[in-house]
Amino acid sequence: STPTGSMFHKDDNFARFVIGPVGSGTTTMGLLELLLRGIKQKPDLAGVRKTRGLVIRNSFPELRSTTIPSYLSWYREICEITYGSPITARINLPLPDGTKLEQEIFFIGLDDEQSAKKLFSMELTFAFLDEFIFIPDHILDILSARVGRYPEIRSGVKPTFYGYWGTSNPCSVEHWYYTLS
Repeated sequence: STPTGSMFHKDDNFARFVIGPVGSGTTTMGLLELLLRGIKQKPDLAGVRKTRGLVIRNSFPELRSTTIPSYLSWYREICEITYGSPITARINLPLPDGTKLEQEIFFIGLDDEQSAKKLFSMELTFAFLDEFIFIPDHILDILSARVGRYPEIRSGVKPTFYGYWGTSNPCSVEHWYYTLS
């Protein structure tokens, strides 16, 4: 892991963004965070660590041609992927401490306003925005209201961490990212 990656994975802030040059591994960093956050989730009374995540890309073709193949390069051996609407990956993984990880990851491309409307009904633990510089900033407001809703408190455990993160290659200093405080 790089020093930036180590700092990123230790950071519990609600919203986090990393920009790096082409080939620097920012997408990999964001994808690995999915599993790390799942493993860190407090288990329920049955010893199951349940999380539900969302991976967003600005378009469905880019999601299918870049983000999902990157995801599968890391998780193919431990996930089952279903190419429905949305595309969904499920991980059921026994962990060394005797608990089990049950993680569900949805993949959505934001090609149009209809695609963005799908976000309004989601109950998520966290979300990852891949190449966030191409995603409109109003999506952050939607995600802020959708994360932290799973697992449901009635399950006996709440999310240990909830929030969202984004990774990208560099963008113009006029981008909305530079106006965040």
